[in-house]
Amino acid sequence: MCKRPKPREGFTLVEMLVVVVIIGVLAGLITGAAVVVNRAAKRAVVAAEINNLEKALHAYKEKFGDYPPDGTDASLVRMHLAKAFPYAVNLTAPAIDPSTALCFWLGGMRDGQGNFIGFSPDQRNPFETSTATGRIGPFFDFDKRRVQAAGALFRYLPPNGNLQSDPYVYFRARPNNQYVGQWTGAGTAIRPYQDAVAGGFVNPKTFQILSPGLDGKYWNGQSPQPGIRFPTGDDYNPAQYDDITNFSGGRTLEQNIP
Repeated sequence: MCKRPKPREGFTLVEMLVVVVIIGVLAGLITGAAVVVNRAAKRAVVAAEINNLEKALHAYKEKFGDYPPDGTDASLVRMHLAKAFPYAVNLTAPAIDPSTALCFWLGGMRDGQGNFIGFSPDQRNPFETSTATGRIGPFFDFDKRRVQAAGALFRYLPPNGNLQSDPYVYFRARPNNQYVGQWTGAGTAIRPYQDAVAGGFVNPKTFQILSPGLDGKYWNGQSPQPGIRFPTGDDYNPAQYDDITNFSGGRTLEQNIP
């Protein structure tokens, strides 16, 4: 009588290697997809915050009759103060620049705990901080963890960044639909974007809000320096491709390139 072959137990080495390879491939696919989804989610957070900053600027205009200046022209700052606070006495704003304008105009003054508390209802002294009730603003809820000191003023860092990230930058269009000025805090000149298709500047009657994207930088130190031709991007620096703005439709500058 023939003996039945003894049932094989376990896996052979070849079978184990095949299983390991399959698991590795699946893990790689899952990890790659997770990275893509994670980056898209982070970009969505930035785009949503830029949208909220836009709404805050519209609310500011509704209250004071105009969008705030970006600080690149001191005479325009003085004109805006005279319009927004006509009864103020000897009112002088600090030296605002495009990286500090959002915090100053949308946040107003700060209390002892570092909270933005808007402007005083005292029309003669809107910059005082002792009045607790009836204050005007703030127009935006700034996350204190991302507020960075810049001399006597403050900058706002985008979400998902770190303390070495470049801040949001705000440029206000001039009455002649032009933008003048730049921000040089990133090691090079960050300038308002021009409309490479229609001519002139992007958002010629309102403002531009710029974010350095997930890499936290407007410029990576390489040539060329940051370009300004939107949406073609034919003069962008590589660090600009992931930047998100209030005119890029919630997408990166690279995603807008035709």
